[in-house]
Amino acid sequence: MELVDTAVRWAPVTILTNAMVLARGSRRRMLEALDRERVTMQVSLDSGTPDLHDRHRGAGSFDRARSGIALLRELGFNVRVAATIDEDDAAEEDGFHALLDADGVPPADRLIRRVARTGFADHGIELTIDNLWPEPALAADGAWWHPVGIAEPAMQVASDPLPVVTVLAVIRATLDDPGRDRAAALHGFRCT
Repeated sequence: MELVDTAVRWAPVTILTNAMVLARGSRRRMLEALDRERVTMQVSLDSGTPDLHDRHRGAGSFDRARSGIALLRELGFNVRVAATIDEDDAAEEDGFHALLDADGVPPADRLIRRVARTGFADHGIELTIDNLWPEPALAADGAWWHPVGIAEPAMQVASDPLPVVTVLAVIRATLDDPGRDRAAALHGFRCT
């Protein structure tokens, strides 16, 4: 909660979640305390049916994620729904959109990402300057250029997510350095 409270002072925040364990207890109380104007919840839902989503995330996770999306919307959050779909499962996109149409989730609040290659992966899209822009991600153990890169050492901005102002300053300095080619800075995504 401290990380979110600190971050929302400096920038709007998007919290990535699978939305499966939000309904009660301390997580529910934490949700109720968040600023709906500054916090967007981004929920992973990998298809319009349980088959693919549950295959990736475990049996029953599709229904729990949908319940979490409904709860977040009832609580007044802006909810973005994101699917990570491999090229082999691209046909899932139509079902994903049909489900979200039926649930009343606007097209502007939907995001479809392709599986990205990192480390020793042999399939998925290659992360390049053309398909990945900085989207700073904060976690308890550091700050990264993008959520896809969390735990990837070359994508780490700082080993501590706080103070957020320092993390954002490093990112801005890297991208805005007049003596540095912006394309090269984006390509490297490395600043510490």
